[in-house]
Amino acid sequence: MTDPDGDVAAVAGVVLSRAAAAEVVAALDVLNQLAGRSGSQLAPRIAQIRRDLATHANIRADASTEVHAPGDLLGVKQDAVVDTVTAAGTLGITADGVRYLCRTGRLQATWRHRRWWIPTTALDDYRACRPDRS
Repeated sequence: MTDPDGDVAAVAGVVLSRAAAAEVVAALDVLNQLAGRSGSQLAPRIAQIRRDLATHANIRADASTEVHAPGDLLGVKQDAVVDTVTAAGTLGITADGVRYLCRTGRLQATWRHRRWWIPTTALDDYRACRPDRS
């Protein structure tokens, strides 16, 4: 219901400005892109929410749409950390070898959500310090 002057309206839910809706849509697009890298996708309900936000906020992709790197929108440096499989490919060793290096402290890593996460800078440091494998 709206007051007589039209300044206040009662709503059941959440109200976002167009700018906030655009940011949420962009963040969901980035999340979908990141999920796609591992063969996943957004849950159907989240994808529908994204479509609804884009539709109702009149958001469309055109030449004026600002493009951000995924890390920019998520507040982290893009590719700041990698998993063991990616690290293995970078180092030219097996994923088990990377896990061994992480467990023994020879490669800086964080154990989170039952996985090792390795900063890309740690991979650079390890490559620079390890003996030549040829």
